Amino acid sequence: MPADFLTQGVSSVVIIVITVLLFLFWITMFVDCVRRTFRKRFAKFLWVLVFAFLQVPGAFVYWLIVKRKA
Repeated sequence: MPADFLTQGVSSVVIIVITVLLFLFWITMFVDCVRRTFRKRFAKFLWVLVFAFLQVPGAFVYWLIVKRKA
């Protein structure tokens, strides 16, 4: 019984840490998007929509397409 309790506790902590890290990544990419000036007029608006609807996967796509090129 105590081993199950310990395993559940560790896995809960791991899930919380991963969730917090993903949230911080999302916030970092969102702030970068809001501060960045884009060449095209509606690019920032479209990226904000991507962040709103796709959240973490959208932040990863933003990182791949925009952030890594800078």
